[in-house]
Amino acid sequence: MALEKNSPCKVNLLLNILGRRPDGFHELETVMHPVNLCDRLAFERGGRGVEMTCSGASLGTDSSNLVHRAATEFLQAAQVNDGVRIHLEKKIPLAAGLGGGSGNAATTLLGLNELFGQPLPQEKLHEIAAALGSDTPFFLQTKPALATGRGENVQSLEFFPALRGTVFLLIHPGFGISTAWAYQNLARFPPR
Repeated sequence: MALEKNSPCKVNLLLNILGRRPDGFHELETVMHPVNLCDRLAFERGGRGVEMTCSGASLGTDSSNLVHRAATEFLQAAQVNDGVRIHLEKKIPLAAGLGGGSGNAATTLLGLNELFGQPLPQEKLHEIAAALGSDTPFFLQTKPALATGRGENVQSLEFFPALRGTVFLLIHPGFGISTAWAYQNLARFPPR
């Protein structure tokens, strides 16, 4: 029997880039807010290792995919010898700054932890999530959050009263910009 989970995206309501860190990442201060535009993930025990399928033809289903990497890390950390089959139904646009891949990775960690009877504590899930991507830990919780560091230090916030009853209008221009490319090109814009 398959376990299915929605995998939401997010918007950054505020993003301050405070400088470059010694590890090559950028020090951030950002307020992220979950958005109810979701991909869908289905998890099922069986097979060998991680077997993945995806509705998005442009996405790989091997270790190049964050879902596959999250599942592999989870199985290893939880010392699970069973295999898992995962299907990703993609609706969130790629390279749109919405954290779709990070959300998918976090949802995979949460889904597999549920599927296998909660073998990992929240702290271990956070550790794995932070290693997978800077904003992946945000998606382990469901509220707006202040994120610092490279984005992995997450402090949940209450929903903002000013946003009650409102919606986010997201417009995709038909092309994407990779996060890595955007940060690499910050050097072209020196601080004032």
